[in-house]
Amino acid sequence: MSDQKNQNWKLGFGLLAGALAGYWLNSNQGRRVRKEMQTSAIEYTNQATEYIKTQADSLSSTASEYFDQSKEAVQQAAQTVKNKFTSNVDDLADQAEEAVEQTETKLKRGISAARKNVKNSAEAIA
Repeated sequence: MSDQKNQNWKLGFGLLAGALAGYWLNSNQGRRVRKEMQTSAIEYTNQATEYIKTQADSLSSTASEYFDQSKEAVQQAAQTVKNKFTSNVDDLADQAEEAVEQTETKLKRGISAARKNVKNSAEAIA
């Protein structure tokens, strides 16, 4: 029974507070306060909207800068790989050319030695 009396008391207090708040808000001073609160709420909404727009623009700008930096880094890496590949190909071509020249020199020496042997053999027979 005590709980029901306690709840009735809370309900009565809530109804009384609501009635007083409604009466005050409907008075001239309450209307003025409501209008000021409405104006303040609109002003705060506009400020929040402007702040969010500024932050979004800043984020977009920062993301764009990071994208551009990443793009440049990828291009530099690609150029480095290309240069390294070209350098390696040039080195291999130089090595192949040197090997061909060495082989050519050895063949010329061998042909020259064979000529001498054939000439010496021919002279020995004659």
